[in-house]
Amino acid sequence: MTLEEVRNHFENHDTFAKHLGIELVKIDKGKGVATMPFDERHRNGMGQTHGGAIFALADMAFAAASNASGIFCVNAQTSISYV
Repeated sequence: MTLEEVRNHFENHDTFAKHLGIELVKIDKGKGVATMPFDERHRNGMGQTHGGAIFALADMAFAAASNASGIFCVNAQTSISYV
């Protein structure tokens, strides 16, 4: 599946990522790169980037990498940790 095919699939079916402004910029076998603007949609109550927005961005990059082969799948569990 090409970058355009995967990008089109997510743009047409992932309304949450679209709402956040997430854009897929690179997809390769096992690799996904996504960008997201930082604006009022992404702020928490303290005015900083909401953790959910950061997680959504990481999830979209992971989804692109996982689905790059053309076999659509979902993730059962994910965690992000600081090392």
